[in-house]
Amino acid sequence: MKKLIALIIVLMLFLTGCDYAEEIINGLDIPFLPSEKVEDTETPDPVPDDTETEDEEDEDDQTEHVHDLQAEATAPTCDSTGYTTYTCSGCGYSYVGDETEALGHSYETAVTAPTCTNGGYTTYTCSECGYSYVGDETEALGHSYETVATAPTCESAGYTTYTCSECGYSYVADETEALGHSYDTVATAPTCESAGYTTYTCSECGYSYVADETEALGHNYESVVTAPGCILGGYTTYTCTLCSDSYVSDKITALGHNYVGTVTPPTYDESGYTTYTCSVCGDFYVTDEVNPLTHSYKAVVTAPTCETKGYTTYTCSDCGHSYVSDEAAALGHNYKSVVTAPTCESAGYTTYTCSACGDTYTGDNTVALGHSYSSTVTAPTCESAGYTTYTCSACGDTYTGDNTVALGHSYSSTVTAPTCEKEGYTTYTCTVCYYSYKSDYVAASHSFETTVTAPTCDSAGYTTYTCTVCSYYYEGNQAAALGHTWRDATTEAPKTCIVCLVTEGEKLPSASVGYGETLYVSYINVGQGDSILIQVGDCDILIDAGTASYGSTVSSYLKNRGVDDIELMINTHPDADHCGGLTTVLNNFVVEEVWISKDTSKNTSAYKNFTAAITSEGLTAKKPNVGTVYTYEYLTLTVLYSAVGSDSNNSSIVVMLEYGSFKFLFTGDVGSEVESQLVSNGTDLSCDVLKVGHHGSKYSSTAAFLSATGAKYGVICVGSNSYGHPTADALNRLSSAGISVYRTDTNGNVVFSSDGATLTLPGGDSVSGGSGSSGGSSSGGSSSGDSTTTYYIGNTSSKVYHLPTCSNLPSSANQIILYSTTGYTPCGRCIGGSSTTTTYIANKNTKVYHLSTCSYLPGASNRITITNTSGYTPCSHCIGSTSTTSYIANTETNVYHLSTCSYLPASSKQKVIYSTVGYTPCGHCIN
Repeated sequence: MKKLIALIIVLMLFLTGCDYAEEIINGLDIPFLPSEKVEDTETPDPVPDDTETEDEEDEDDQTEHVHDLQAEATAPTCDSTGYTTYTCSGCGYSYVGDETEALGHSYETAVTAPTCTNGGYTTYTCSECGYSYVGDETEALGHSYETVATAPTCESAGYTTYTCSECGYSYVADETEALGHSYDTVATAPTCESAGYTTYTCSECGYSYVADETEALGHNYESVVTAPGCILGGYTTYTCTLCSDSYVSDKITALGHNYVGTVTPPTYDESGYTTYTCSVCGDFYVTDEVNPLTHSYKAVVTAPTCETKGYTTYTCSDCGHSYVSDEAAALGHNYKSVVTAPTCESAGYTTYTCSACGDTYTGDNTVALGHSYSSTVTAPTCESAGYTTYTCSACGDTYTGDNTVALGHSYSSTVTAPTCEKEGYTTYTCTVCYYSYKSDYVAASHSFETTVTAPTCDSAGYTTYTCTVCSYYYEGNQAAALGHTWRDATTEAPKTCIVCLVTEGEKLPSASVGYGETLYVSYINVGQGDSILIQVGDCDILIDAGTASYGSTVSSYLKNRGVDDIELMINTHPDADHCGGLTTVLNNFVVEEVWISKDTSKNTSAYKNFTAAITSEGLTAKKPNVGTVYTYEYLTLTVLYSAVGSDSNNSSIVVMLEYGSFKFLFTGDVGSEVESQLVSNGTDLSCDVLKVGHHGSKYSSTAAFLSATGAKYGVICVGSNSYGHPTADALNRLSSAGISVYRTDTNGNVVFSSDGATLTLPGGDSVSGGSGSSGGSSSGGSSSGDSTTTYYIGNTSSKVYHLPTCSNLPSSANQIILYSTTGYTPCGRCIGGSSTTTTYIANKNTKVYHLSTCSYLPGASNRITITNTSGYTPCSHCIGSTSTTSYIANTETNVYHLSTCSYLPASSKQKVIYSTVGYTPCGHCIN
């Protein structure tokens, strides 16, 4: 028993982790006590054989031991099997049995969806034991970007922000360069005390800076002297004529009074006195009074009359004072009478007249005697009333009475039916008097059927109206021929119309000899009127647009030609067949600049509508002078004539278009008067294509004029008209001059094109060797190559030569075309150079020199004018000759630009260069 108690105590200590448990156990005499827990994974027999061998029996206890087993069940878990542990309460021996399978996990799932950057997955968690794992993984979705473009500003680059619409992640890309400032200038003039300057403000972003300072003018005083008076002193006032600033100086003391006495004698009504007045300032005072005088009267008697009293007037002989007295009664009238007898209509009476004064009145009236009438009867007719005429036998007085109404017509009617061309009516005839009239008109009326013929590339469209009754027909609602829309020629094929697939011209040679862009000149068919479209690159110029009825025709043609805005619109003169259609064009397109004739006296509705449209578009029309030039890269348009002529036709603007080797002359409606003036003035009229003046009028296209042009081709803009245009006279003169003629009324739209080296005719043939300068010149300098093909404009007076596009060209009278510049000095504006006669503006501090027109000139205090640039660096903005300055070049045209130029080529044609050798400067941004 004691051993059993000790065993229990030892087991308790062992289970609680006592350090002495093992020592105690070893000191006890227990037959069987395992030192370690037996973990038997095999199920033992239900009743173990606990009989020990004889050799193993405890020497002290030979009694057979029987286990007292107690069961402890361990439940199965998700991962582990269940079992029962059997332990002997006596000896502690144990074994495991009654195993059951593990229960297995009971998973709950939580799905995590994929995002733009992370994959999706499912988390499986056992609801029993909390064990979890991840499975069913899916790939990340990837970003779904939305873009927001931020446009470039003057100083900041543009870019596009890409933002994922799912997760909000964003990044920036597609950066574009900053636009650069576009400055407007406001000059602040110098004043007397303040310096002048120019404020440059960017029209895009509002950034501004101040430059171009000029010194203050200083005061310019004029003096005004105020003389001294009796009481106040004198002084001089100095006032600036420029700013009105003033001050007072040069004071003088007062002079004092200088009195002079003036005596006023007494009158019969007032006292006398002496007035003392200052001869300098007019100040006065009165003294020395004298009493009034006494009257001396004379009498004048006025006798009484029939109606008025008599009286005596007393008047002073000294002063003229008078009064009336001694009145006498009126005498009364003494009347005599005259009798007037009565008549048929007038009463009789007696007239009484005073024999003394002539006063008169009437009395003793008697009644009028009355008329004695006889009568005459006038019978009524169809249209006139009847009446009786009464006449007095005594005095001849007459009147009419007893009126009867007119009898009225008794009409019979005859109907005339209408035809297609004549109106119908009814004839009414009176059966009494045979008067007749026509009424009840019925209008003539064709019964038309319409047939629409659509316009093609070559032919105008129209509608045919045919009468189903009489077969009469006419054509109306004309629509201009669409014109070919050409796909440019290549080295493999000639140009092809993308609408009708017709081909014209030749294949391009393997190496192009012209400019990179093609010029198109289209004479649009607008009937009896003018309309010409000039196109090259992004430049579109429109000259006239026919009558108002052709405004939509011209607009449609422009849209088919790809026109989106018009850089220059020219109305040659105010006639309706030239200005009418421009109103519609102004409403349909953005127009940047408008030129009009100097003759604005026309008061027609067409011209008023056109000028009103100009105003409503916010434009101000320009009236160009002779010599005005419009340029776009290699294109030059020059005004040869602009004046108020003898009529509107002779007030037409005449312009010359030059592109490379070819020239086009546009004459509006000028006649022989202006043609003779141009020839006699020596104006260069040489051209290849002539727009024949005034639709081929016999009063235009004189032989001398045609000879001066040397034109090979002529275009007559004409339609159905009553003037006989084009006349046989004009056609004969054109033929005699060897000019091939195209007509819009027979050829439809007439289109020429040129690459500067060759001219393509409306039929597709190409010619070379035009009348213009060989190879042309760019709008900013001479083209590279043989110097003999480059020309300049020289000033015969100053011996300075210019590029043809220079804004400082001399007057036409002083111009000369030069192919050699020997003896001439380059223009400092458009060419520059190092000649000692050319001046520059230099910055004393930075040693940078500029052209005088540069927008980056230094302030006035830092400026110095130089002719020798040694020791100075050229300005990269206006001269740009250093190797560190970069430009944007057009790889096709070899024109180079400043990076801020508004005429940069498309990005596919851009090339950054640091040397301009072999390139031509852009006339817009450099010169």
